[in-house]
Amino acid sequence: MALKVEKKGKYNAASSLVPLRSHIETNKEKAKTFDQLVEEFRKTTSLDKRQLLIRARIDSKLYSKLRLSAYPSTRDVLFSVGLALQLSIEKFSELLKSKGFAFCLNRDFDLIIIFCVENKIYDIMDVNELLQKMGQKRLRSRKPRKKE
Repeated sequence: MALKVEKKGKYNAASSLVPLRSHIETNKEKAKTFDQLVEEFRKTTSLDKRQLLIRARIDSKLYSKLRLSAYPSTRDVLFSVGLALQLSIEKFSELLKSKGFAFCLNRDFDLIIIFCVENKIYDIMDVNELLQKMGQKRLRSRKPRKKE
């Protein structure tokens, strides 16, 4: 739906609010949330929550926060989750986008992650070794605490 434009290329903000709200709602409905995507990807890979947490090296408290759409995520946590899910580049990009991120092709860090995904190197310890050898910061490598 096009915004109403007056002469000389100006738009009328007041008359544009209804189509703008409609545009926002329509596009929001199409987009899957991070939580929906993770659940979908977990089911297709037959990965249970515990296995995901172990592979991503995150604890259940952080995972619960990540699932909230308002929780501000960090790129390294999202990269860890994407690697743990062993996603393709397309699915990985979709996961990042759900939290407002994207691969940046002029960052060595991102290019190393893409290389790992393309070459099916999903183990975080292996990825961290490559990152470190290339002078990049490592992904989180903390083991989740075991409940006693």
